[in-house]
Amino acid sequence: MPQTADPHENEDAPGFEPGGVSFDVPDLETLGGGAATAVAEPKVKRKTKPHRNPRYAVVVENDEDHTFSYLVDVLRAVCAHTKEDAERLTDKIDKTGRAAVWTGPLEVAELKRDQIREFGPDTYNKPPVTVPLQVTIEPIEPD
Repeated sequence: MPQTADPHENEDAPGFEPGGVSFDVPDLETLGGGAATAVAEPKVKRKTKPHRNPRYAVVVENDEDHTFSYLVDVLRAVCAHTKEDAERLTDKIDKTGRAAVWTGPLEVAELKRDQIREFGPDTYNKPPVTVPLQVTIEPIEPD
């Protein structure tokens, strides 16, 4: 590499102030001389399964107090089910005694459970039913 003049060696150069900051940079001979040879080692990719958070199911239990229409409204409002899905799940709860109506992380499952319990009275029934729906949270076994 050809040598070039350092503009800072000239005290007449604009912006140069004697006694300014200097840096000691060792030359290649001081570091061990010659050209450095570095070999890049390939990165080893580990094949691991991605960590998945445990999932939980919000399960609604059947009871003889709440109406079909009320449960459909609850599932649509709290779990964002379509009318058809809410009706299908309500029918399953009625026939089998229970059904998982939502799955996801524990914190959200707890929120959904609380929202279902606190949805309000079943005014389709006369007199209105004020007891909450029976809702539990169950862990889902990983595949």
